[in-house]
Amino acid sequence: MVLFAIFLMLIYLPEIDTHLLEPLNKVTSKRKRHVMHFSQLRLGAFAIFAYVGAEVALANYLEDFSPELASKYWQLAMIGRFIGAFVLLYVPANKALGTVAGISSALIMIVVLIPQEYMEVNFYIIMSIGLFNSIIFPSIFTLGVNGLGKFSLDGSAVLIMFIVGGAVIPFNVRNFADVNYDYALLIVVICYLYISVYGFKLSQYLKRNDLKDDEILA
Repeated sequence: MVLFAIFLMLIYLPEIDTHLLEPLNKVTSKRKRHVMHFSQLRLGAFAIFAYVGAEVALANYLEDFSPELASKYWQLAMIGRFIGAFVLLYVPANKALGTVAGISSALIMIVVLIPQEYMEVNFYIIMSIGLFNSIIFPSIFTLGVNGLGKFSLDGSAVLIMFIVGGAVIPFNVRNFADVNYDYALLIVVICYLYISVYGFKLSQYLKRNDLKDDEILA
């Protein structure tokens, strides 16, 4: 990390000036525009909240039973970063996000439905979700700030603040786990389902009428 910090000091990183860029969203209200008025950002913030919370909750689940499996969960996430970087060159971020989040929610539902005597299978299923988690955060972030224009910096700050879900959701999952772990995992299922819906539907927004065709379809 020290070497990487030195590297960043030595290279030239251009400053992107966005204060003159108008948002791509169609204006549907006469009130003064604020960063939270943009649906892709507002709903994306809740997606970040849900994702970080679900990711950490699953890691805690594995940690309760086997620290080694929790370590492999994070290792698969790292491997998925490289695979995901390649996949996202060819697959739109919203479709990739909706797909991997949907797969993750389905896998957790399988865990909930599998009898307790097959607990070891459950561990490996949850561990594999680390692979699908890898592209979720950057995809939500990209979709959340998409089209914000001069509000991009404020939007980025909002998304970062909503990683507080990593404290709130695991806390509640742990509390429900004291009663029943299946009920606790349903919280995580809901998180991934919301992320999937955000990717496929909620990240889209109405574009201004004065845009060119290629901008409207962006």
